[in-house]
Amino acid sequence: MPANSVTEPTSPYLCQYDDDDKICEHFQVKEIGGGYNVLQWRESGDEAILDVSGFLLAYHLPPITPKSVVNPADRKSLNHAVNLVGLDNPQFQKARSVLQRIFNFFGDSFAEGALRGIEPATIASTDTICALTRFITPVEQNIFETAPIATALDPHAILSKLVNGRKFVYTVDNAINFMQVIRDDKKRLTRTEAFPGIFRRGQLVEASLGFRTVAIGQYHVCLTRINGLLLVNHLGSQLLRKEQEAIQRQVHARGTCLQPTQLLCCKCKDIDDDLEGDLRKRARENLAMMRALPSFDSSDALMDAVAT
Repeated sequence: MPANSVTEPTSPYLCQYDDDDKICEHFQVKEIGGGYNVLQWRESGDEAILDVSGFLLAYHLPPITPKSVVNPADRKSLNHAVNLVGLDNPQFQKARSVLQRIFNFFGDSFAEGALRGIEPATIASTDTICALTRFITPVEQNIFETAPIATALDPHAILSKLVNGRKFVYTVDNAINFMQVIRDDKKRLTRTEAFPGIFRRGQLVEASLGFRTVAIGQYHVCLTRINGLLLVNHLGSQLLRKEQEAIQRQVHARGTCLQPTQLLCCKCKDIDDDLEGDLRKRARENLAMMRALPSFDSSDALMDAVAT
């Protein structure tokens, strides 16, 4: 093999690593300074970013407005946060299992009992994956390059005022790549940059996740970080919104047992015309399960699940 060649990761999907031997083979834990340890690809030394698909059950995302819950005295409110649900999809369940394996893998780097972590969450008996990225970083914890805050994220300069107070900074580590699937001029499906305000409960998304630990006092806290969020399909959100009133009126009268359906898991490059034509049907089927789930919207339950 040429000296400058690099072995590509076998898969960017989180669910493909539901095996301790695979995790040891492909990943390593690397200290990067400032009390941070990150999960890296063993071959290249790059940060490992792994993808998982699911439906948005809850979220706390920009733009930051006067109605947003952002309180510098409450650090957990200073996070982007998403909560994904996979319904009965087996790949989603495997991804949840991998999170526990990664937590255990990090644990091998620390003394017994020193690692605290965000394990796969269960909210109202629903299996979920929770992840976060800080809106801004406390100065005393920062080792990253600073960056300007985009107006689209902070139109009322709420975060900017906190940064100007010199207790926080905005860095490249606070940025998330928000993307969506659209059709280009040639009617081909492609990815494009998205405004974060388009994300809604019920949408099918693909989250790109990174993994790290942060030293807090005598402990190390294991975090699942949002690196990117791709809106794959928004039909579920549209249908959910249109049918919400009807569901509320019928929920007491229906009394039927909802049957599980399979989550549509796909990357943008895998979406073709035939699949796109089937999305509305899939969205309606999956909403049968979404209706049975609790309705969270930036709730305390979500923030408690993803913030330490």
